Amino acid sequence: MKTNQSKDSPHPTLTNAEYAAVRDLRRLALRWPESLWVFVANGTFNVMKTGPTGGSMMTASGGFDPEYVVATIEIPADGGDW
Repeated sequence: MKTNQSKDSPHPTLTNAEYAAVRDLRRLALRWPESLWVFVANGTFNVMKTGPTGGSMMTASGGFDPEYVVATIEIPADGGDW
């Protein structure tokens, strides 16, 4: 599996469980339906359904519409920039 780690990375190796988790996410990405997308807000990993036109649905105030959340997954996440 290709990772973005360099030899100087503070975490240069993965445990077997970590490796398996990353591998499973990559496998999931291969079969992920176009009708779903992921939105991370306030540390919450949400699976969202696309709207009738295939895009993300927005509220009148310009935020993503929480009515389109189909699942919240308990994976630590941060939606911030690098």
